[in-house]
Amino acid sequence: MLEENVQKPSPGGLKRILASILIVAILISTVGYVIHMVMERYRAAAERRMQDQAREFSSQIEVSDIYINTAKNIIGNHVTYVNGQVANHTGRPVTVLALTFTFLDVNGQRILVDSKQVVDVHKASLKPNEVRDFAVGFERISEDWNHQHPLIKITQLDFGS
Repeated sequence: MLEENVQKPSPGGLKRILASILIVAILISTVGYVIHMVMERYRAAAERRMQDQAREFSSQIEVSDIYINTAKNIIGNHVTYVNGQVANHTGRPVTVLALTFTFLDVNGQRILVDSKQVVDVHKASLKPNEVRDFAVGFERISEDWNHQHPLIKITQLDFGS
């Protein structure tokens, strides 16, 4: 007869293993939380900087020649396009420019507020004194819309690093 020489872990050894696993899990969670908080602070600081720049330099960014047209997309839904031009009078290249569009109903109440980037960091920057056309589409404007131009506000502006 063959006897197997298998030792069962002692109750104290099993407790040590479980305690070690718990400690490692707590350390990983803590490191993850710290990384998340640092990244959130960095993101918030960058957002505040962009908002501050938007307030400070928005008078030097011109949004003009606004007109609206509609078209059908590939699945047949109507899309409302807001077209216009942006001009950079800041003396610095703009790498990010976002506009917030506020559509109103016949009573002047907001029915849609949406932000769209018209200059994107992943594309060509808007050079000083450059004027660029833009077109942004909106698929879900309420039927209560007054069909007037939306209110347009510069809400994000960045010059890069």
